[in-house]
Amino acid sequence: MRQRCALLLRGVNLGARNRLGMADLRRVVKELGHDDAITYLQSGNVVLTTDATQVGELLEEALRRELGLSVRVFVRTAEELQRVIAANPFPSRVSATKLLHVAFLDEPPDPAALERIGLRHGDDRIALGERELYLDYTVNVHQSPLSQPLSRLKLPMTMRNWATVTAVTKLAAS
Repeated sequence: MRQRCALLLRGVNLGARNRLGMADLRRVVKELGHDDAITYLQSGNVVLTTDATQVGELLEEALRRELGLSVRVFVRTAEELQRVIAANPFPSRVSATKLLHVAFLDEPPDPAALERIGLRHGDDRIALGERELYLDYTVNVHQSPLSQPLSRLKLPMTMRNWATVTAVTKLAAS
């Protein structure tokens, strides 16, 4: 079934690796038959109408073939994104749009693995979502004591700050 979706690309335009211009991304997406694609920011956010079950793998393959990039794509429907916002376990932190993050995963995170690394490091906190982790930072991602324990989970994920999550959700709902 075709529906509005967001494609969240992992690790593009971070430093010198995986450089991907949004014009190139739009071109590749359009070549896959998605004329209504909208990109948001330079961090690899695409909103379009598609069959959510196949588009992630198709875009990953097209980026590899066309641009030589190995990029993981996480897909969420507009409805799933609205649930992510509604389920925010840190509602008092929504004004801290650059410090509140969502890590999007392929599958539900293992609660036992989260317990092993700890849900709190200093004043920074992790909370479990459906296929997401909510991350509440007090400083920034790179200075957080959460960074090292989070990397030990060894889960494929892509993170977006709250400002980006809400903006992409609005685009997907339109």
